[in-house]
Amino acid sequence: DGPTDVFATERRAAVGAWLGTDPMEVASDLYRAVRVGDRLARPLMAVPTHFDPVAATGRMVAGALRSPARVPRRDGSPALEMAAAAASRGVWIPDMDQRALLAGEPAPAWSETDRTNLLSIVGAGTAGWDVLDRLVEAGWVARALPEWNRVVGLAQVAPFHEHPVDAHLWRTVAEVVAVTAPDSAEPWCRQVAEDLGPLDELLLAAASHDLGKALPGDHSEEGAELARGMLGRLGFGRGSVETVATAVRLHLLLPTIAIRQD
Repeated sequence: DGPTDVFATERRAAVGAWLGTDPMEVASDLYRAVRVGDRLARPLMAVPTHFDPVAATGRMVAGALRSPARVPRRDGSPALEMAAAAASRGVWIPDMDQRALLAGEPAPAWSETDRTNLLSIVGAGTAGWDVLDRLVEAGWVARALPEWNRVVGLAQVAPFHEHPVDAHLWRTVAEVVAVTAPDSAEPWCRQVAEDLGPLDELLLAAASHDLGKALPGDHSEEGAELARGMLGRLGFGRGSVETVATAVRLHLLLPTIAIRQD
């Protein structure tokens, strides 16, 4: 009944009861419907519809640029190659031929080139989100990254989360990109990033930390297993896989300590 109305968390139970549907399913369906509206409006707008317009667009993190494995070769997925190139430019509105390719391309074999292109998309921050959403829209993510596709538009239970799970995950990625950039407002984060070197594992952990949401059990433990299986299937090295899985499993350690201890 007004232009500023939102589907607030406290309304979910009443709306779900009125519709005779699980409240979380209603919320997730609404998020996905709004996402469709955003996609349809994008060609009519001169700017991409990022959820965080302040963050850098199309900027690779310095750690990713330092990685020696960042030289792409043309032996991978054409869809990922197009998406990585688009992420470096900042926005992507695929033409008809590109849409057809995205819709018909099977899951990649996950060559080194595919992994490089995926890391380039993640390292692009908010621009990577815009590109990933195009891959979701085309059904490519459902075939190639089913672990991620499960959380697309998935409503959060905790009221302090402003975004559905997939947007929350990528917002975390965007924050990592922003605080480790050369012009970061948090120079100590930039220094830590310099000490770490390539940030691939950190970015993958940021993009994966809540994959276990809406599953039975501890979502950190479930998410760690999902991340381990996904990254192993994608062909990342065992050390990187275990590092990311450990980060996902422990991602609530700091807030838990901050809330419960002095």
